[in-house]
Parts: sequence; C-alpha cells; structure tokens
Amino acid sequence: MTTPYADSLSPTNHEIDSLISVLLERETPLSTADLARLLLEERVETASKALVARFNGVTAYNPAAAYQTGQKLVFPTQDYATATVVGQRVGDNPSHGAYRVIEVKFDDETAREYAAELTSSHALSVEGEVSFSLPGATLVSADDILAQHSEAIIAELEAALQARSDLVRLVGKWFPRELMMDVNTGHINLADAVLEIMEGGPLTTADILEQIGGLGSEPQALQEFSLNYAMLNDERFDEVGPAGEVLWYLKRMEPAEVREKPAVLRYTPVEYDARYVAEDGLEVEAEIDDELSELPQQAVDTATVRLIYPHRRAGTLPLNSQTRSVFPTARRAPRIYITLVDAKDNETFTGWVVHNEGYVFGLSAFYSKHKLPLGSTLTLRHGQLPGQIVVDFPAHRPRTEYIPLMSVRDNHPVFELNTRPIGVSYDDLMILGIDDLQPVEALAHSLQQSRKALPAVLKLLLPALTRLSPQGVSHFKTIYSAVNVLRRTPPGLLMATLNANPDFENVAGHYWKLSDA
Repeated sequence: MTTPYADSLSPTNHEIDSLISVLLERETPLSTADLARLLLEERVETASKALVARFNGVTAYNPAAAYQTGQKLVFPTQDYATATVVGQRVGDNPSHGAYRVIEVKFDDETAREYAAELTSSHALSVEGEVSFSLPGATLVSADDILAQHSEAIIAELEAALQARSDLVRLVGKWFPRELMMDVNTGHINLADAVLEIMEGGPLTTADILEQIGGLGSEPQALQEFSLNYAMLNDERFDEVGPAGEVLWYLKRMEPAEVREKPAVLRYTPVEYDARYVAEDGLEVEAEIDDELSELPQQAVDTATVRLIYPHRRAGTLPLNSQTRSVFPTARRAPRIYITLVDAKDNETFTGWVVHNEGYVFGLSAFYSKHKLPLGSTLTLRHGQLPGQIVVDFPAHRPRTEYIPLMSVRDNHPVFELNTRPIGVSYDDLMILGIDDLQPVEALAHSLQQSRKALPAVLKLLLPALTRLSPQGVSHFKTIYSAVNVLRRTPPGLLMATLNANPDFENVAGHYWKLSDA
C-alpha cells in the first residue's frame, strides 16, 4: 500500500504555512520531529478524505448484477480501479445463456467490456450487492510512518524550514521570528550575574529565568526559547549542554584548557605518503587508536584508552574511534560540560568534552590520585545519570616492577630501567616514567624552538631507547610513546617516517633501530 507521504517527501509551501500557523496558535516552539508528526497527521487525514470521496457512491462489480449507464463501479480484483459504465449491449455467447455486456471507461480513459446480469456460474458472481473495504481505509498513523522513515522525512522538512527567513531555529526547535519575546540588555546582564554567582555555571535556562524573575507572562517554553536565542548571540555565554539539553556557562570562567587547546596536545599536520604505512602498520595504528588517526568510529559501550604523555600531562583523554561513542555530542556546542565519576570510589570530577579539538579535559586530579603511569589502560562507560562518564582502570595490589624512566643528560634523552611500585594494568610496550619533568620539557621546548624535524628527533631517541633491549631494538609502540613526550606525533606519521627514511631499519615485526649504514 502506498503511504500518504510517498508521492513527495518535500513539504509544500502550503504545508509549511500550515505548520507556522500551528506555531503561532500554540505560542510554543516545536522540534522538527514534532512538526513532522503534525505534517504527516495532516497528510493522513487528507488522504483519508480523498479516499472516501473517491469511492463515494461506487458499487463493487458483480457479474450477476444489472447496471445503468453512468453508474460508477470499483473492481476490487484489479487493485480497486474505478470506472464508469458508458454503454451496454446483449451478450452473444450462447454457452452463458442470457446476459448483457457493459462497456466501462476507467479513470485513465481505457475502456473494457464486462459481463452483467449473468445467470451462469462465475467466480465473481454473488447474490445481492458485493461488499468491500476501502483500500487503505485503515491508514498507518503518523507515528508509524515516522518510525520507519523518520530520518528522510525530518531531513526534507528541516531543509524546507531552514529556507524560511520568518522562522528561528534553536536547540532543535522552531518558532516564528515575529513572536519572539524581547530580551533586553538588562535581562542579559542579570543572566551574566546569576552565572557568575554560580561560579560560571552550568545552569539551565529555566534556572536562569527563575533567578532573574522571568521575561513576562508568556508561556514558559517561549520565554526559554527567547532567552536561549539572545544568550546564544551574546559572546559572553557558552551553551555547554549535550544534544537535546541546554546548559549555560560563562565563557570567561571556563578553564583555560577548555577555551584553548593545551600546548602539549597541539599537533601541526605534516603530510606523508600513506603508502609507507603497511597493512600491519595500519593494524598497530588501530591498536594505539590515537585521536589524530583517521579511524572510523566504533559503536562500543565501554571504550579503552592507553594513556600517553600529552594527555597525562594535560589531564585529558583523547576523543578517538572508541571514546567518541561514549562521550556526549551536541549539534552546535563546541564544548560540553560533563561529570566524570571515579569507578573506584564514586568521587566526581568536572569534565569538558571539546569535540572540535578532539579531547576531554578534567582528569588531572584523577591521574594524580591513582598515580597512573604512561601506558596505563583506562576504560570509559556511561554512568547512571545523563552526562556522567565512569572512568575506570584494572587495578591490583602495588608491586615493584622495572619500568623505563626518561631523563635528560647533556641535552639528550636517556632511558634507564628502574623499579617503581605499580598498582595498575598497563601496556608493557608503552609504559614510561619521568621523575623530573623540568629538563624533559626543556628539551622538548628546545627541539620545538629549533624546528627539529621528526627524523632528527627520532635520531636522538632511538639510540637511547634501543639500549633498553639486549637486542638493541625498540618496538614501534615504545617509540611512539617516547616521541610523544617531545612532540605530538600521530602513529601514521611516525610509521611513514620510519619506513621512508634509510636512517632507520625495521629489524623484525614492529622493532626498529638506527641503520648500521
């Protein structure tokens, strides 16, 4: 059966005008999904009325019945096609006895002949009038249609609504521009003061309206919509709620690491030939799952992260192929306020998802609290409440283990195995300790100031790293972990650099050393 929206998903101008009339009457902003439901309800009702009108006064064809010229018939066995009797004559087939032949013309102007007043047996003949149900008389509901085709319908409707300059869209809802409430400078200044008292936020629009005494006597939904629109267009405020929720924060009171990407996380893109990243190189890149790697998002309930120096130092987590499925998103907000929950004792920390820069801020206290080394394995999952993310790690009773410690001697990196108490699970190819950050960061700054290219940095690192191994080699993941102490480097670039440069030799698997040549 053809559904009422099938002829065209795109709404007509008349339909958009009807939806605007509903918004004007209700004085309440509505979402695209709500408007789509109203549109489909109207289409279903229109189709139902048209169906009734089409079959009004129509008789189902019965070979045994007699018909008059001009009478309208419906043929249920022919997909309920309708036709008008335009003529009739006496039948001339003796095997059927006395009967008549009617000529009918269908709605598409085709003409055909059918038997009438037939006394002999026929599969379609019945005594009395034939009853039939109108085709599609029980139409699917608007909700049924949306359940099957919501994405396409909402996309078409949104495009049509966005083309209307007399509509305002905000937080997924629409309202006529002419009915927007006036939000003056006084209202905005009061909102600023309320948020400042609350240490920047976050607060819902309803909370702010309550504190400033509202905007008038109009419906609450309209007041919230109007204030949201005004605050969104004022650079003092940041909308930090996840998709479907509006939360406000004062930009000037957001952490500096949220307003601007921490220097240790910054990466200046370098072009490289992807052909130098072999298939097994792609596998290790996917295993590391750096947020700078262009990997498809994975649909996971629990994400796993291996901690590297830039994120440990900045108190951040990467938004990589796994964690993007766990952390909340927003349609427009570049920063989202969340609550991070320590799985070990349920202590909470304020977190910020900075989607456009690919990181989550707010974990410095968590890292220090648990003394997490580089290479630690973390897991992340949704908490019990919206906006909560639970941060966990496999823990055990601390035991003394040998790990590589990084230091600086004569402006060169040095790695030595030393014992440290470790109480967490970690990737043994990525674990790294640093007792004194100052000289290490000074070396990193010096390399940056002198604009040392990645091959030059690797020539400093590899000799020191390979001394950790009796075989005089170092695994790619170890090199990756160490090089990111000195400069932010994605695994793809690192792999391509090692493969393309004759100064580096791949010994076996993912183990490397400086070339003997």
